[in-house]
Order: sequence, then C-alpha cells, then structure tokens
Amino acid sequence: MDALAAAGYRAVALDLPPFGYSERPLQPRYSKADQARRIIGVLDSLDVPRAILVGHSFGGGPTVEAALVAPDRVKALVLVDAALRIAEDNASPQPPAPLLRGLLAVRPLRDGVVATFLTNPQFTRRLLQAFIADPVHATDERVSIYQQPLTVRGSTAAIGQWLPELLAPQAGSQSEGPSAYRTLAIPLIAIWGELDTITPLAQGKRLVSLAPQAKLKVIPLAGHIPQIESPTVFNRLLVETVRLLDKFVK
Repeated sequence: MDALAAAGYRAVALDLPPFGYSERPLQPRYSKADQARRIIGVLDSLDVPRAILVGHSFGGGPTVEAALVAPDRVKALVLVDAALRIAEDNASPQPPAPLLRGLLAVRPLRDGVVATFLTNPQFTRRLLQAFIADPVHATDERVSIYQQPLTVRGSTAAIGQWLPELLAPQAGSQSEGPSAYRTLAIPLIAIWGELDTITPLAQGKRLVSLAPQAKLKVIPLAGHIPQIESPTVFNRLLVETVRLLDKFVK
C-alpha cells in the first residue's frame, strides 16, 4: 500500500467478509461470485470506473471472478500466489464430498476447528509459519497484525460459515474453468514465490499458459506470502507491474 501510494497511485485495500473488519452479511454468502460482486460494489461506492485489481492467495478467485463478471470495470489483473483451483482440461466438475459437507454443516464441530486453528491467537504464529518459506519472517510484529482482526466479535462463527466455500464449495465458479482464462481480454500478471508449497509455482506457470496476455514474475526464496517474505523485491515488482499496466492499458 505504501509503495503504491509513494509511486502516485490510489491504493485501496478491501476487507472481504468474513475476514478483517467489514460487516458480515446476515445470511452467509461467500461464494467467489458473491465476493466478486462485493469487489465491484466497492468500485461503485468509490466512483471508480475501472481499476487494476490485485488478489492474493484465495483472494485470487474472487478477483478473477470480478473481471469475468464485470470486464468493463477491470483494466488488468495482478495475481499473487493465487489459489484458483483451475480444473484440468476436459475434466468433469467434481461434486463436494458428502461426508465433508456433512461435517462442515455441524456448527459446533466446525466452529471448534476454526477456534482451535484459525482464530486462536496462540496458533497464529504456527499458522503463518506454515505459509512461508522461512519461519523467521513470522515476526512478533507480523503475528500481532494477523491477530488483530480476530478480536472482532463473531469471527469464529463467521469464518466457520465461510469454511465450506474453501474446502467443499457446492457449485463451481467461472474462475475455475480453463476456458475463462483463454478468453480473458485483459492483461494478467502473476507474481509467485519460488518456494510456495500452498499454491506451488507449477500452478502459476499453468495460469499464465492459459491466458493470452499473461506473464509470470517469480520471487526467489519466497513462499506463499512474498509481500512479507521479500517485501523490497515484491514492492518493486508490484510498482513496476502497475506502472506498466497503467501506461499501456487504456
């Protein structure tokens, strides 16, 4: 955010519910399509006609979905170690496992898992270390930042309601189909950590092989969260990428 602002850009961070501090819907609607509509809604509320969207990890799916839902509103996509779940060519959609869906429907069990691993402040450091290549980057300052939104009332229950969309979504989304990327009419830049074990580099390479206007930029020795593992390199790449896209994409 600071690097983009210093380069003269207006950078807006979105807290997509149920995370962060955004208000959560009374009825849980957390599909990628629902989240995409929220992204476009933010552009509407800010009177932004078109924007470059940057999405990280499982935020990548809603980011791509927003470009597919409202292509006239998105100038370009920057995807950072995106968890997109792109299906194999000619693969039939796989329904979610009934047993898993059944277990996730049991609220006490689901909330117990979330409270133990995701919203438990005593587990934040270990969770963060699982996503990065070098555990040294899970500093006290970073851990504190990740812990802060967890103090919002109702976080455990809300994240529990979202969990089925991560682990066993009932319906597929446009952003999971290879054909959606082949017909993507805007530039796509993928920034990837070389040592990512959550969404391995091979996924980034396949992503850019599908989209006609796509390029891949790899950050050496970084894992799934390069913006905290190699912040200097990441910020430079991000600013260079946005500057290039802003110059050539009208």
